[in-house]
Amino acid sequence: MTARELLAAIMKRATVLHLHEDLSFGGGAEVYLEDLVRRQRDRGAQVQVLETLKIGPSELLRRALKADLIHLHGVYYRTPWWMLAFLRALRPTLLTMHEVAHFCHRRSMTRPSGEGCLKPTGWSCRKQCGPFGRGFYREVLRHHLKRALLRRMPLVLCPSRFVQRTLRSYGFKARRLKVLPLYLPIPEEWNEEKLPQVSTKGPLRILFVGRATLGKGYLFLKEVLARTPLSFEALAVGAGKAAERYPRGALRGLPPVSRRLLRRPYKWSQVLVMPSLAPESFGLTGLEAAFFGRAVLASRPGGPEDWLEDGKMGFLLPRGEVEAWVEALCLLGREREILSALSRRARETACRWRDPESHLDQLEEIYATLAS
Repeated sequence: MTARELLAAIMKRATVLHLHEDLSFGGGAEVYLEDLVRRQRDRGAQVQVLETLKIGPSELLRRALKADLIHLHGVYYRTPWWMLAFLRALRPTLLTMHEVAHFCHRRSMTRPSGEGCLKPTGWSCRKQCGPFGRGFYREVLRHHLKRALLRRMPLVLCPSRFVQRTLRSYGFKARRLKVLPLYLPIPEEWNEEKLPQVSTKGPLRILFVGRATLGKGYLFLKEVLARTPLSFEALAVGAGKAAERYPRGALRGLPPVSRRLLRRPYKWSQVLVMPSLAPESFGLTGLEAAFFGRAVLASRPGGPEDWLEDGKMGFLLPRGEVEAWVEALCLLGREREILSALSRRARETACRWRDPESHLDQLEEIYATLAS
């Protein structure tokens, strides 16, 4: 029996419990987790998934006692810190850090002045982001307790090198951090889609996918569009039903749609924008758009730096700098040959990230090490 076969046999006898607060959120972490669980079950692994906000503490602890290993995902926002402490004491536990913005009490890593900030919530926030009421001190204490708990996790998986660097700056030990990049999970029907050509005529078609929050850069995007001198059509999927007109174009909003239906706006677009003020941990949306041959503009710093080759499939732009974003959109709107070249290379890049098997192999090795 090979080492790979032996490891697979061990994993089939072990029960893995994945915990996430709310899978209905529909972000990159949820897309990844749902695809990961499906693939683990296809491999014969015994896998369970629980949403911590939809189950009582006693039932959660009962399920945890039956598991051999607990894999935590998005459990920072509303899962009590004492519950995480109990789980870590009960069973071998690891955490995938899908988000760093939750270390900020504003969840945007942006100060009221608009200046970016990568520091975690602390007492200094009162001076930088205040004034606050009495509840602020309770919030700071909660953040300190949960951050201290997470720093003691046996292993924290980082979807990108950016997440690893950020956690190091927050006091996490290097030996407890491991970079395990995500992969691009593609619905089967997307594979049957023919690669749509990028139109070289008409207004520039700009796509934003995400919630209309400060952290995702929705308000920043509207400021960029207001100052863009070239004709454009913009679509914001997930921002709700809204419509705004600008001197040279219009922004149309749509409610969140199922991931399977996202192929329509991806095919409609010419460029996807990720103007996040709260840095992305990985940025699956960008890779999805790239799979359809769409150029990508993303904020730096952030996870997209690991897969977005600046100038080859899109551009990495300074977060919060309006002029840089306006200039990039104008370049793509005027020089359609550049846009076409970026689009061709985008599909090639996305296809290189469609390898879930390597990701699962590494994860199984990590599980076996923790459980042994």
